[in-house]
Amino acid sequence: FFFQAEDGIRDHCVTGVQTCALPISDQLQRLFDDVGSNTLGINYDPSYLAVQGIDPLGFLRRFAPRVCHAHLKDHRGRYPRWEHHIPGRGELDYVPLVRELARHRFQGSLAIECFTDMPLSTACEVGYNTLSVALRQIPAHLPPPR
Repeated sequence: FFFQAEDGIRDHCVTGVQTCALPISDQLQRLFDDVGSNTLGINYDPSYLAVQGIDPLGFLRRFAPRVCHAHLKDHRGRYPRWEHHIPGRGELDYVPLVRELARHRFQGSLAIECFTDMPLSTACEVGYNTLSVALRQIPAHLPPPR
């Protein structure tokens, strides 16, 4: 579904592990160029990017204005062998990612994904604490986007 900008709705595409056949950054740029609409955005998933060997911070610097939602989870390993984890229990450093989102004045939503066998309340606490630390690292006056 594509919506007109005046509807106040943005469409977004998901970056997932199933897209690893071709360079996702180039695919997305081609999609944005072909569609030609500013209402098409990205569901940013730094864990899936990292699992595929794509630098999530470099990807964010290239596409931050297109990010309208973020799935925040963590991981250990690389495609095709990896495990999901709660943010803070895997390989990602969320401080530079959250700082870059803030630098681009991100106003979308952040969702902590709980792929885990730990109790939900524990998973939520771990994810919340990890992102709270990252959010506290955002300077009061951010430099403009790169």
